[in-house]
Amino acid sequence: MSIRHLLIALLSGVCSVSSLSLCAGEEVAKRTVVTTDQPRESARLSAILPDGVFRFSTEDNPARDISKDRLIRWGAAVDSQQGPQILLVDGSLLVADPIGDPPAIVGEALRVELNLFDAGGPTERQVNLPLDGVRGVLFRLPSELHKRDRLLDELVDPERRTDVVVLENGDQLKGAITALDESNVKLMIDAAETEIDIDRVTALAFSSALARRDDEKQERIIVSTADGSRFFAQRLDPGPSASAAYGTIELAGVAAIPVTISKIVGLQPLGKQIDYLSDLKPHSYKHLPLLDVEWPYYEDRSALGNRLRSDGKIYHKGLGMHSTARLTYKLAKPYQRLEADLAIDGATTAGGSVTYRVLLDDGSGKWKSAFTSRIIRGGDLPRPMSIDISKAKRISLVVDFAERGDVQDHANWLDARLVP
Repeated sequence: MSIRHLLIALLSGVCSVSSLSLCAGEEVAKRTVVTTDQPRESARLSAILPDGVFRFSTEDNPARDISKDRLIRWGAAVDSQQGPQILLVDGSLLVADPIGDPPAIVGEALRVELNLFDAGGPTERQVNLPLDGVRGVLFRLPSELHKRDRLLDELVDPERRTDVVVLENGDQLKGAITALDESNVKLMIDAAETEIDIDRVTALAFSSALARRDDEKQERIIVSTADGSRFFAQRLDPGPSASAAYGTIELAGVAAIPVTISKIVGLQPLGKQIDYLSDLKPHSYKHLPLLDVEWPYYEDRSALGNRLRSDGKIYHKGLGMHSTARLTYKLAKPYQRLEADLAIDGATTAGGSVTYRVLLDDGSGKWKSAFTSRIIRGGDLPRPMSIDISKAKRISLVVDFAERGDVQDHANWLDARLVP
């Protein structure tokens, strides 16, 4: 964002996606809270309590306390046009303060200045990220979201055995990054050090061979903030008291990061209270193309392989399918309910129209219809779905095309989950 746009945002008081961090000191709006045992409702996050408990304020209850074991999701992540963005080994994406000091390598760490805490000077906003926990740095963001997703995915390449500097013209230089400051990045190539102007650099990718191995089975909580950062936190702890206006984010190998509560826009625990379908292996999948194009299904991605998006928000868990398709799971244990939010992916820009169906088999080998949605079109708000599957041994998710054939029928099963 240019200085001119920053001044416009400050003077107008308008919070666009690209200027959310400037306005994050304002009280965040009510967002939907979804739990395992109560109806969803709009709520504000008002406090972080000990032992993984969050206090929300609703229309009927100014102090509704929900433990992380009961919380499915509150709010959601948002996209950010700001850079630089730093991708970590654990999946976290940190958006650097665009008007702060740029990322720099200091010793064995990447020093980054964040804009998550309202109090204190720049030294309190600086975080040192161990280099073995950093996947890469994205300095310039493609305007098209799908290209940005692809570039972030490239930074995760587990087979990369060298550091890589991606230039603005698309060229890639491979070697060992030896230094990074506000002006240059230095790269050792065949025993010769090359200095590259930072203005020519689109992204840096660090060698996967040196990356720390992250425990993917460890329970996490996804903490999303108004600037577009997404933390796969080991813990989200309270401040010094229940009335404190901030908490601390705990990441593996990183000192506690303070965050003002009003800057948190999404919470999603990843624990043992529910099973997401995207974490399970399906029994079968079949797609029937209307013409000649066959579409795979995707886990935690849309039918195009991009991040799941709807209503201007990012969803971390879910399934992406294209009409007409059927995805079947065998249930290894009993569950009470199958739940999801149904929506055409935001990448269609209001295109596409589908019908969602769920079939159940109680062990007899015969399928019975348990749910059929109305026609859901691109641009519609996500529609909640909750189905009793207490007697089911198998479930099938079906997406049928509706209007205009199967054009842009990128159907998302957002947060598709099995609730015990």
